[in-house]
Amino acid sequence: MFLIDSKELKQLRKKLGFNLRDFAEKVNISRPTLSKYERGLILISNEREIQINKALGLSYNTDKALLHVHIDYLKLTFFGGTIKIIMEKVLGIPLINFFSEKTGRHNYQTKHSCGNIVVFTRTDDDSQGILLDLTGQGVAEFSEFLESKGSSLHDFLSKVWNPSWYRGYGYYDRIHSTRLDLAIDEMVDEVNGNYELHDLKCKREAGLVDTKFKIYHEQEKKFQEERKGLTLCFGSRGNGSPLFLRFYEKRYELANKYNMTVEEIVSEYKVWNRFELEIGKELNEAIFQEYIGGKSLDEIAINLLLSRIDVYEEYVDEKGVKRKQYCSDFYNVFGNWKKVKFGSEIEEKTLEKTIRWIETQVAASLKFLYLLWGREQFLSWLFDLLERTELSAQQEKQLNFERMMDKKGVD
Repeated sequence: MFLIDSKELKQLRKKLGFNLRDFAEKVNISRPTLSKYERGLILISNEREIQINKALGLSYNTDKALLHVHIDYLKLTFFGGTIKIIMEKVLGIPLINFFSEKTGRHNYQTKHSCGNIVVFTRTDDDSQGILLDLTGQGVAEFSEFLESKGSSLHDFLSKVWNPSWYRGYGYYDRIHSTRLDLAIDEMVDEVNGNYELHDLKCKREAGLVDTKFKIYHEQEKKFQEERKGLTLCFGSRGNGSPLFLRFYEKRYELANKYNMTVEEIVSEYKVWNRFELEIGKELNEAIFQEYIGGKSLDEIAINLLLSRIDVYEEYVDEKGVKRKQYCSDFYNVFGNWKKVKFGSEIEEKTLEKTIRWIETQVAASLKFLYLLWGREQFLSWLFDLLERTELSAQQEKQLNFERMMDKKGVD
């Protein structure tokens, strides 16, 4: 969103509907000086840049929002390696910890799962490579595993993208990524309040949202008899699309997911909106190289989002002419953010969610039976029930992961 060169300054002025004289008055710069800026005769200093941004409504309130930025989906494909080498040498997880089953997903034959850490393989065609497929929960669990080994997801990505490392050891020939999702979560701000996505919807309908995306759609789900849970989407998913943006009211999604009220979600999870970026293979490698090269994940995500969308508000100047300037309410969301661990997730871990469900949904019923039958009969019934109960395939996968993370279960 910040000015870079003379050409961009001129494009910005025209986009906002100003002639040279009026724009000079708006940003409080003399007309001759502004003309020299636009023609590239003199460089725009940092002080001038700040002055122009402030006049256009881009003076961020740095005390405004708290953001959590994390990876929400990650696909990495390794070519020229074996499943044992990828699991044990690259991921660092012994093959015995994976639960294997037949699948047709992603055109692979076998799915190997350790909790939500998933690897896909084919036995008849190695040209497709070995796919590491991590959802948001998978990223969180893999990060937890790496941290238990004294490493991090940043260290892992720096290593697996380094040709001298993987070729030096002969682990695989090359690496490729087809999908990387970054999520920017706007956390609850009890002092200043939070941004309402309905305002962005209204601005788009009024022609005050400018993007290069040709496709746009929106939806609003029913929540507790009301139309709540707005989602705004820019661009298209898949089919080689370099970027897809999805903005939605995360608090309503979590309320539906956990069967809680929105007030309970806001109080406990402190999340308001999510700004999600689904990044295709066209941009992936550049994003990874930026991160490995030292740029923070939050800076990468925020800069990428703001480079693809402009949000304005209208006003009438002292001459009675209708003008546009940047919408400060929208940009204030991204004015300040909390730096968090790469791959951190707001949602609870699977084991914690299971314990929470038992404590909130089952414990009262168990106590009822305990008081009714007494200790001996209750324990006899409970252990007999556990003996007769079988875990689902997904629960078996999660059990493998939890055992691996338990120090008693790690060799």
